[in-house]
Amino acid sequence: MARAETIGLRIKRERLAASMTQRELADAVDVGVPHILKVESGRENPSHALLQRIAIGRPPCRRRV
Repeated sequence: MARAETIGLRIKRERLAASMTQRELADAVDVGVPHILKVESGRENPSHALLQRIAIGRPPCRRRV
């Protein structure tokens, strides 16, 4: 039976298809490279907010105070 692709592996596959480094992705979505590494390796699950930022390819809006 084939194994289902994890969210981390999907993120990695899409990142590589876009010819992005982990640093470029981390910078684009406003997280650290270690967090991207952990998500892609399946050691951490991405938050819903992070998944949204990855999907649209930009960091979150900053609130003005």
